[in-house]
Amino acid sequence: MGRSVRFITWGALGVLAAVVGFFWAAPEMPWIPRAAMTAFAALLPLATWLFSVRGYEVRGGALAIRRPAGLKRFSLAGLKEARIDPQAMRMALRLFGNGGLFCFCGWFWNRRLGKFRAYAADPRRAVVLVWQDRKLVVTPHDPEGFVQVLGAAQAAKRGEHGA
Repeated sequence: MGRSVRFITWGALGVLAAVVGFFWAAPEMPWIPRAAMTAFAALLPLATWLFSVRGYEVRGGALAIRRPAGLKRFSLAGLKEARIDPQAMRMALRLFGNGGLFCFCGWFWNRRLGKFRAYAADPRRAVVLVWQDRKLVVTPHDPEGFVQVLGAAQAAKRGEHGA
């Protein structure tokens, strides 16, 4: 996880713990709101962790995003461009998804890219993948190596169909 994701994660977990502590410290608070807040404080981090980014694989003409809840695959067919852009998520507005608890995951928008989907654990390592009709931001540990692997996969695919 990058610095921003660690900061947001620890901050959010701290706020959730403080809110639960407040609910349990208030003696006049009925048990149902206490139990509900405790359940929410436990389930929110668990749910976001299950869909957090744990790595990326390129194989079989697809990009697979490893998450504790399973793989998310994106076909590389029609991929027009893969470029390293550490500023890709700068000033991004979250349209739908997770805004930093264990990762940035979901739909975002900014002036730089327009609407895009992100599976990002460290925005400073952003790689932008561009298709005709969509954009995806991922953050591999080694952006340069990742772009090279994508290029090799695309070249191999062209070699299969071009011969």
